[in-house]
Amino acid sequence: MQLGEDELKALLSATNQTLQLKQLRMPESITEIYCDISTGTVLPYVPHALRHNVFLAVHNLSHPGIRVTIKLIFKRFVWTSINKDIRS
Repeated sequence: MQLGEDELKALLSATNQTLQLKQLRMPESITEIYCDISTGTVLPYVPHALRHNVFLAVHNLSHPGIRVTIKLIFKRFVWTSINKDIRS
């Protein structure tokens, strides 16, 4: 699902990007996903089609405010325009 996305293709071909995307295999699985490894913490890249689901999953746990929701998502996932998307 990740590889078919135009945004991911653009990120992989960009030379000066802040994200260091690497394809990693999930433990005990044949599935490989792209993750950002630039911070030392491996964060999965979330395709556009799944971003709203990620937001709902995190936010609906306890309905925290916007600041807490942003922190929770930033700690676990990565995508371009993440801050703008969460706020909207």
